[in-house]
Amino acid sequence: GIVLPLLDSSPLEKKLAVGASLSQQHQGNLKLDEGTLPPERVIEWFKSTGSALGVQLAKLFARVVDPKKAVVSPSLGPNQTLLAKMVLLSKVRMYSQLLSIHLAEVAIIASVEHCIEGSQLGDPSSTYVVAHGTFCETTGGGRTSGSVVQELHSICKELQPSLVKCISPGGGIVLRISRGRLFELMDRLQPKFALSLLRALV
Repeated sequence: GIVLPLLDSSPLEKKLAVGASLSQQHQGNLKLDEGTLPPERVIEWFKSTGSALGVQLAKLFARVVDPKKAVVSPSLGPNQTLLAKMVLLSKVRMYSQLLSIHLAEVAIIASVEHCIEGSQLGDPSSTYVVAHGTFCETTGGGRTSGSVVQELHSICKELQPSLVKCISPGGGIVLRISRGRLFELMDRLQPKFALSLLRALV
């Protein structure tokens, strides 16, 4: 019930829905019989992969085994998680066709930035994904959770920066993917990573 959704061809958001079901908010929805609990060796196997995604999955399984010993939050707050970033990034057109392991790499380099009301997203070499709050362009139009600002700026330096500022009274939160770090991934990962980015934009 937990492993199969991660391995099938369903959308990434559905695959990672197990993460949301393990949050404190939805903890009551998760009821497993004692005989269905994943053995400790499954947790160790995920850890042994050496990947950030494997560590996150190990934490999720650990919470199923003993909720009191493992804390996982799918929100982009102080206790941000890789899986929460992946769910948000999977909705972005440019990253929608990436393999899960490549999407995890993008999530790792995506920094979480808190914006106060009135502040502007000004880096012309970065792509921003709104995680919380409302942002507005000077030309009008609001940007809320899941919206992308400067989608192509992290791969093309000739583009002019967008004038977008936070208009939420309590501030907002964005994921920022810089051009420098994204190109480092292109150099380090297999060519399929860069090709998937370009294919999504055609």
